[in-house]
Amino acid sequence: MKSLHLPDMKPTIPFRPALILLALGFLAGRVHAQVSVKDSAIATPMIFAAGGYQLPGVDMADRFGANANIGGGFLQKLKSGLLVGADGAFMFSDRVRETNILDNISTPPDDNGIRHIIDGNGTYSEIFMYERGFILSARVGYLYPCLGPNKNSGLVALAGIGFMQHKIRIENKDNDTPQLAGDLVKGYDRLSNGRMFNQFIGYMNLSNNHLVNFFAGLEVTEGFTRNRRSVNYDTGKHDGTKRLDMLYGLRFGWVLPLYSRAPEKVYYY
Repeated sequence: MKSLHLPDMKPTIPFRPALILLALGFLAGRVHAQVSVKDSAIATPMIFAAGGYQLPGVDMADRFGANANIGGGFLQKLKSGLLVGADGAFMFSDRVRETNILDNISTPPDDNGIRHIIDGNGTYSEIFMYERGFILSARVGYLYPCLGPNKNSGLVALAGIGFMQHKIRIENKDNDTPQLAGDLVKGYDRLSNGRMFNQFIGYMNLSNNHLVNFFAGLEVTEGFTRNRRSVNYDTGKHDGTKRLDMLYGLRFGWVLPLYSRAPEKVYYY
């Protein structure tokens, strides 16, 4: 597979010391006016960006290798430690194991055991396969305050329910292979989706200075999916097999708590 080399790009950002000082002053004012995280357990909404690395299991392992994912979401933390929210993640990888799906439109194996697809010009096509997919989930869980700088940090356990989808993305480099032109490629991509459950256990940190807020931990996902194409062109049949697509991996994220302002103190004499 050929890698894509991008030219070095060095963005030029004008330096404005006055604006930077003004922004720091504004931030300091907001931090001073916000609630005190270190004094007690608080309720706060949080948005986050997350990423992870996953290993497949059961039926998923027959089709794909390890993948990465990126995404984000929202969590509402209550004073009790209850967490409620929703999130999504995009899965991607270049490790496809089910590579025999194009054998019916390929040449017999050569002396090296390699098959080729002839393009419209009579030459060998350059075909690439990738894993592409996504997960959407609603989550509920609990934060157990411990091992942290305050009562808003500690061990986190979350359980989720939602939707999983994945497929084999087939790319023809020069788009010159009529066997895979247009919607024909859908007959080979194994598009599958269905309901999903996931579980996460890890650690969340909401710092006293409001600047270092993150979570990290282990996540397991169980997808109950089916092939959604009416027919697979390589077999000439519809595949209605129920799949159990497991994923095991590490997940980490950067959290932005949306703290409310602390109430003004009023003194009576």
